[in-house]
Amino acid sequence: MPINEKHIEILKKPFGDLISNEDVTKNKILEIINKLTKGNQIPLITVGDATTEKILSFGIFPQLAIIDGVERRIKRSEVKNLKIKKAYSRNEKIKIYKCINKQGSISSKAYNIIKTIITKKEKAILCVDGEEDLLALPVFVLASENSLILYGQPLEGLVVVKTDKELREKAQNLLDDIGLVD
Repeated sequence: MPINEKHIEILKKPFGDLISNEDVTKNKILEIINKLTKGNQIPLITVGDATTEKILSFGIFPQLAIIDGVERRIKRSEVKNLKIKKAYSRNEKIKIYKCINKQGSISSKAYNIIKTIITKKEKAILCVDGEEDLLALPVFVLASENSLILYGQPLEGLVVVKTDKELREKAQNLLDDIGLVD
């Protein structure tokens, strides 16, 4: 089933707290992370190139970063993509996964890779050939309770989501309703 207007309107709304672009600073992000984690080690996942690059620039290394080399429908330079990979390689042992995920869909391959990374608690980058935007939905469903997921809200800012039962159910219902996973 293709995404309809109802689904688009749901997906346009942030699934968590929106931090405006001008407020996305290292201190603000660290303050939010500390507040939400209460000092506990919990998984942090980023979806999107600009979000991942920004979080890495703050010295924060997500357990999982999902990128596609595209920002607002414009291909990013290889330099920017290498910057993300090099930032990890200097500080973390990570695995790099690759998959194809068409625009407006969630491939079963992408879904299964995300599931594997989260289940095994690997440090990884998922490099998507296609589009990563909708891959936040399976992350919401698969991430463990109290994980933090950060993704970009185009032209607005950064969304910070802490997973819970309600979020997982909302995301799963949306996945089921749209029927995106091929």
